[in-house]
Amino acid sequence: MKAALYQEVHNIEIAELPNYECEDNAIILKNIYSSICGTDVAVYQHGTGLGHRITIGGEFGHETVCRVSAVGADAVLTAYEKYGKYNSKMVLVAVGKNKREVDILGLTFGQKSITGSGGYTPEDVEDVLDIMKSGKWDIEKLITHEYPLDDLATAIEKASDVENALNVIIHF
Repeated sequence: MKAALYQEVHNIEIAELPNYECEDNAIILKNIYSSICGTDVAVYQHGTGLGHRITIGGEFGHETVCRVSAVGADAVLTAYEKYGKYNSKMVLVAVGKNKREVDILGLTFGQKSITGSGGYTPEDVEDVLDIMKSGKWDIEKLITHEYPLDDLATAIEKASDVENALNVIIHF
């Protein structure tokens, strides 16, 4: 699998990393798109030490749209608690009916959050779909530029140009 590894200011390496094997209590997510955010731009332009947790040689980027590629079993939440990146978020779409303990201290120190998607009613979803169908918002214009992963540096430069770019995305 390809990954963006931060090297230094204005230097990101696109590296081929080994694919993960799906263990019994895991899932594997496949990135479809990633959005370039202000953190990505700041670290790319100015380096580490700005309060962000990106490190030299570390994987770069965190705003992603993924699809589940492989599923093991039920310990996904435990895996997130243990291996989820700093300042990450997990949205629970479907959950089991049994209660379980959560490592609140670990989540707090890791700046991780867990939220459910159940806060939206069917009416909320219908409202959003109606707005999108109405044509009042040109949803296509929210994404102003799209690049392949191999052109990540160019994409970040474009995202830095706030006068001419709204949302720059990377496709995999």
